[in-house]
Amino acid sequence: MAIGWQVLDLTDFRGDVTVRRGWLYAGEARAASLEDLSGVIVGPAVRVTAAALAAVAERGVAVTLGAYGGRKPATVMSVSNAERVAARHRAQAESAAPVAKRLWREIVKAKVVAQAGNVLGPARDRLLEYAREVRSGDSTNVEGRAARIYWAALRPNGEWRRDPDGTDDWNAALNYGYGVLRNHMYSAVFAAGLWPTYGVYHRHRSNPGCLVDDLLEPFRPLIDRIVFGHLPADASRLPRKRKALQTPRFAGLRKSSAPRGNGNSTPARRVRRVPEV
Repeated sequence: MAIGWQVLDLTDFRGDVTVRRGWLYAGEARAASLEDLSGVIVGPAVRVTAAALAAVAERGVAVTLGAYGGRKPATVMSVSNAERVAARHRAQAESAAPVAKRLWREIVKAKVVAQAGNVLGPARDRLLEYAREVRSGDSTNVEGRAARIYWAALRPNGEWRRDPDGTDDWNAALNYGYGVLRNHMYSAVFAAGLWPTYGVYHRHRSNPGCLVDDLLEPFRPLIDRIVFGHLPADASRLPRKRKALQTPRFAGLRKSSAPRGNGNSTPARRVRRVPEV
């Protein structure tokens, strides 16, 4: 499957979405090349043809139905064409607890190192020290302890607090960015022939993307860096933050603290390769 970078947000669009000659159209406007797409977010007033869904699915593009009217969003993905996909699913289901704990240790370590790349001074030194202390299964809760230091050093002012349910513009922008990131990771997990329900650490029975949530943890600091460090000074309101998070910045921000592959890899492509490791 092609590795795209762009997540197209059509939450507020009203009209038909079609595919013509390798391009996705929103109404009569040419919105994005299928080669560049990693995901599409559609709102309640969007009408998508079956042909368009088939075309994007063939390229491994995730189509997310945005939350509205109190409904939870859903993600539409094609069935993976990876070799030995059934064997991979069985291996996921039968993996032993020690393996999951070792994997979670590496995930937490990578996340804390990435967080350290977003801050300076004593906070950075403390986070790097914590990263060296992560044990199997993160039995000493390094992730939680590091989060307290990290957000205290990163927050835009002394009163702001990171709250996943917060409705202020900063928390809402972070949640939106994490959603874009989650869309990329869903595409990556399916493309690798894995099943997203089988998580390493996240195991909530009502979460269909446990593995997705596990694997995106080291990439969250990339969104934090964009929201707090790379948005224009006048992007203080949520609509402007959303617009900034829809740009090629996610794909082109090479000097990020996100986990790296080879030197020519951008963050979006690294996200897509993580489940293949």
